[in-house]
Amino acid sequence: MPLFSNSLSRIASVLVLKPFNACLNCLCLTGLVVQHKGINISSVPLFVIKFLSFAVSDISNNASYPSKLQFALSFKTGNLFALLSLIVSIFALTLVQSFTLDNLNSFGCKQWHMQEKQIKDKIKERYGKIALTGNETCCAPTIEFKSGKSGSSCCSPTDTATVVGYESKELESIPKASVLGVGCGAPLHHTDIKEGETVVDLGSGAGIDVFLSANKVGQSGKVVGIDMTDEMLEKARRNAKENGYTNVEFRKGDIEKRIPVDDNSVDLVISNCVINLTTDKVNTFKEVYRIIKPGQGRLVISDLVTDKEVSGDSFDSDKWCSCIDGALTKENYLDSIRKAGFQNPEILEEKLYAQEKSDNKVDDKKRISSIVVKAVK
Repeated sequence: MPLFSNSLSRIASVLVLKPFNACLNCLCLTGLVVQHKGINISSVPLFVIKFLSFAVSDISNNASYPSKLQFALSFKTGNLFALLSLIVSIFALTLVQSFTLDNLNSFGCKQWHMQEKQIKDKIKERYGKIALTGNETCCAPTIEFKSGKSGSSCCSPTDTATVVGYESKELESIPKASVLGVGCGAPLHHTDIKEGETVVDLGSGAGIDVFLSANKVGQSGKVVGIDMTDEMLEKARRNAKENGYTNVEFRKGDIEKRIPVDDNSVDLVISNCVINLTTDKVNTFKEVYRIIKPGQGRLVISDLVTDKEVSGDSFDSDKWCSCIDGALTKENYLDSIRKAGFQNPEILEEKLYAQEKSDNKVDDKKRISSIVVKAVK
């Protein structure tokens, strides 16, 4: 009877507590495959195989996965009760998976994964078109931002760039084709780039900040631009080749998944109105933290924040692509940086960028601000 009682208690632990814990782990609004103790919850065959080992280890008073020898011995000894327990456990846990975990994955994780893909496809489409035909409306200030001008009244990408902070003289020092007028600030004005440093630009576009940085780091330094849009990468690489830049490189990458740069290898990460386009900002900043050198590496970015965030089920993909619906509040933006591991992020500059309008009059429903943020690893 003691053996029978102990076996039942262990089976109950496997059947009830562990699946329940796995269910809790699945309550995440991500498109990732949920894992629990190395078990792939979304794959029934693989899950059953690993659960067999786990159940046998519990029954044999072994806390870790048993070896193949232990597994074989449990059947050679003729432990029919152990075998019966395994069959019942597999059947019950498969039912738990079918009615609970699968449904959670379908209605939560999969739905957000589809929305995330929709946003990224729209971004690639929009910025691919900008690379080929030029900028029309994306990410240009709609209020008076600098020198009495607004982005909506600009007649060229260079005009838009000067509105958000770039100087005409510095723009003349880089390829004209790299200036598309899609930023919301001039982050390089807040950096102290030194010759010989390694710089990474996230969402590098046609290369405006990459080439400006390359002029500062010199031939002993290096600048890497990261972008996920093929047309932008092609345009940037052509700009570099035609203008003789040998200290720059453009790589394709999804910055919120994996930045294609080695760990602890970068002195400075810059970005201009790009991180607000990502769907997972904390993970994006974690990737930035990973590649920055400890002790001296820093992040300096221009981006947009809002006073009212859009809820996950009411966003508009066009507005997200236009740097509006993906924006966080200033507090949540800074908190995302802290969650990634950075200490004491600070705002170096803040300007009103745009306001929602109603009946051709300025409405205070929503305010979009441009900020420059710095954080040190």
